[in-house]
Amino acid sequence: MPNEIIAKRNETSKTFDLGNGKKQLVACGGPIHFKNNQANWEDIVLDFQDDGKGNWIADKNKVSCGFRKDKKLNKYFGLRYDEEHQFEASVNKIELDSVEQISGNDFSLSAERKTKQSISNKVNSNVEIINRLSEISLKNYFKITNSIKDFKITEELHLKGLTCSNKKSGSKYVPDEKNRFNFVDEKSELKLWINPPFFIDADSITSKNVAHSLEEIDKRFFYTKTPTLAGKDDLILSKFPIEIDADTSYSSTADGVVEHSGSTTWATIHDAETGTAVDDVGPGTGREGEIEANGNSDAKDDNQIARMFLYFDTSGIGSGQAVTDAVLSLYGKTYDEGNVCVQKGTQASSLTTADYDSFTGVYYDTIIAASWSEIAYNDFTFNETGEGDVEMEGITKICFREYTHDYLDSDPVNDTYRNGCWTSEELETGERRPRLVVTYEASGGATYRRRIIINGFMKLKTTIIIGALITSFLLGGVMEFLSNKQECKYYIWHKGEKECVSEQLKEYIENVESGNVDRLKSKRGVKINQ
Repeated sequence: MPNEIIAKRNETSKTFDLGNGKKQLVACGGPIHFKNNQANWEDIVLDFQDDGKGNWIADKNKVSCGFRKDKKLNKYFGLRYDEEHQFEASVNKIELDSVEQISGNDFSLSAERKTKQSISNKVNSNVEIINRLSEISLKNYFKITNSIKDFKITEELHLKGLTCSNKKSGSKYVPDEKNRFNFVDEKSELKLWINPPFFIDADSITSKNVAHSLEEIDKRFFYTKTPTLAGKDDLILSKFPIEIDADTSYSSTADGVVEHSGSTTWATIHDAETGTAVDDVGPGTGREGEIEANGNSDAKDDNQIARMFLYFDTSGIGSGQAVTDAVLSLYGKTYDEGNVCVQKGTQASSLTTADYDSFTGVYYDTIIAASWSEIAYNDFTFNETGEGDVEMEGITKICFREYTHDYLDSDPVNDTYRNGCWTSEELETGERRPRLVVTYEASGGATYRRRIIINGFMKLKTTIIIGALITSFLLGGVMEFLSNKQECKYYIWHKGEKECVSEQLKEYIENVESGNVDRLKSKRGVKINQ
């Protein structure tokens, strides 16, 4: 088993010694390490433990998280950086269809550890608060069992060494441009933030039509969630039970989806330089990772393209190295309708709608719909272009696009092609998050030398072929020589140029364009080779 090189850890990556001069960096989109009291990177452990003092505690993370076990509603959970910087919450009101659910000062049962990373607080037989801890946030889901048409949930926030940095209008704080409430320390450093809420029903249908507010009354802070008018309509249509989210984050990932929608023509939406919306992905947003090409499938003059952008810190490789292999893995989810390709991203450090066209170069690898798994990792093996684009001293930026219609610019008339995946922020335990595994060695290593030799041989071969062509021409045998030379066997025309593809992909595209098949959702595990 490879040995980890502890000294090369950073917040989001590990490096292993493979022997024979080779090393392997495993980079994740989100944090996997935190700095301990000695300023050393340590593995994040999210498991709640009984501290023997009446609390459930998880303290192997950037912040420690605790829940009291004595059933009290007051300060029932807390997040702490240190003794001087704490964020705690008390349940103040839970009104369902204008009926208060809280009676007294206690939960009905003591806090229970449901899984290693989740704590349950029972209010009554109809209301339960399920608290799920991840590397980047604590998610408080108010689970409502019986159907309702309205709700109002209020918590009192207790701040120590922290203040809300949002602008104020009267007694209320104004959500920022991302609809968040932010909390900073005495140095104005962002420490925690509350993401916009949503609710999700038993069919995993998400509604983001939930308003939230933060009000300061007599130096006390009250955070409230209520459905909008559209949210009340969504409640009527929802399958119960539902879970109403409140997400407090202390770390983040930059992953996101930039989309363009609303155009009546494919050309307009495909060639646009700016998107119409940008969405962070993960539990604090109610959105999973998604790649999509939609050719007005709802017959409402609404074409749509969604492109997903990821970031990986690969600075641990360092200068003077040569990448010999790189594999990027996405864990599939929900949709498997399209062919997906990966290429170099050029997006800003924080996604905006201007990043809609922030990609460049040819694709590194493609996986067709028939091969896309919703229950396992989908591995993209980089070609030499992709290996060369790995940033050895910085951030490797990635763009995912639907291949057959978005990348090749072919209107998917009256149809939609979507692929979903788990993202860096989406899962409590992080085992399905995207990952980039890069194998490398010193630029003078054996594999690097073999490539130089092979490239040199190919150049020599080209010289020999050119010489043979001249000789053949002089002998009058040009046509016979050309008939024997090796050419690209399978190709498609893309933007006026011939592009070499595999036999499988060429056959798939021809079948889709001719209407012989819809999706080809069979033979999982078959993959396109460039």
